[in-house]
Amino acid sequence: MDYSYATERYDTEVNAREYIEGFHNADYFIKFCQQCRNYGCRYGCPPFDYDPLEVIKRYDRVRPSLEAFGFDISKTAKELLGLEIKWSSGDFIPEYLTLVGGIFY
Repeated sequence: MDYSYATERYDTEVNAREYIEGFHNADYFIKFCQQCRNYGCRYGCPPFDYDPLEVIKRYDRVRPSLEAFGFDISKTAKELLGLEIKWSSGDFIPEYLTLVGGIFY
């Protein structure tokens, strides 16, 4: 079987306030976090002993694990980077993997 790999990098810069307003949906995504064995066990995973939205509102530009803070990563990749995230299901492995991250500064 011939495996070929490539790495591509996509960058964008977005105003933090606009990103919060357009992509934050913690109420929807927290249910997925609660199903994870790391829920409540890692410093970067919810639940937090502070309001993460209050922390990131201090910044002008976009940070941390975006999904842990309730951001829609599929929407982020599609609308800001022009990428469709491929998800696995059962025995299906997607044709490519996508890592999405952000830095609030």
